[in-house]
Amino acid sequence: PSERELAKLAGELGAETVHACADDEPFARERDDRAGRILAEDGRGLVLHHDLTAVPHHELRTAAGTPFQRYSAYARAARRHLAEQRPADLDLRGRLVQAERAEIPKPEAIRVRPQAANDLKGGESAALAQLQAWALDGLAAYGARRDEIADPAAPSRLSAALKLGMLSPRRVAAAAVDAGSDAWLSELLWRYWFKYVLLTHADLADRTLDPAL
Repeated sequence: PSERELAKLAGELGAETVHACADDEPFARERDDRAGRILAEDGRGLVLHHDLTAVPHHELRTAAGTPFQRYSAYARAARRHLAEQRPADLDLRGRLVQAERAEIPKPEAIRVRPQAANDLKGGESAALAQLQAWALDGLAAYGARRDEIADPAAPSRLSAALKLGMLSPRRVAAAAVDAGSDAWLSELLWRYWFKYVLLTHADLADRTLDPAL
């Protein structure tokens, strides 16, 4: 299991604590709980940091301290938060231990059907370059062109980078705020609204959030 591989790598690197991004989805919470227990068996710790959504879920609550029930109220609170706080830049060059590079298996070796070639490049540097290019060349017209999905230049095409953790949601949201693109920021917040709802209502696979619907 991935949790055992994580503990093995931590041992090889001599790490006392493993730091990772938190994932609030039900399966991920169970996985991280297992990883924490396995690491603890070796005397190591697991520290989870927020980087899954533009705003931490626990910071978006009603005046009574309860979760929002409507996207509109959630989005207003998220916008206020984003206007007040900015993502910080950290320079980690020379501060990270380098793990020995492992050979990446071919898709057939792990029983994955090869897909058609695409232009997705791995790594944060490539994702940041894509974000910067989008902010300069495509973002201004997004509100008018966002439904033209057949045109590669109309949407941001950053979903894969966000999904795979190559881009920080906070940095992407900050780019939308800086550009004054409420249309793109709204679409980003819809993405995180569904995660927010799933955290507070884990049984939504079987029922609707709003009984009136």
